[in-house]
Amino acid sequence: MHIAKRIQVWFEDSSCTHIPERELAAFTDLDANSSDCLLLTNDLEMQTSTGAVTVQCIPIIKYLLFNA
Repeated sequence: MHIAKRIQVWFEDSSCTHIPERELAAFTDLDANSSDCLLLTNDLEMQTSTGAVTVQCIPIIKYLLFNA
């Protein structure tokens, strides 16, 4: 079995732009080529890296509209 995407969901007040470590912990044990890493948020859109992977943070509405 191959995991194609790892998805974590984080909902916080829209004024908060600092992602807690507990939300990124799901991606820390991965290598760079293992799978796509997504952090679904309420309105924050950015890229961050943890360990060897890059985590794409996108609003959940954008994910639902364009990836369904």
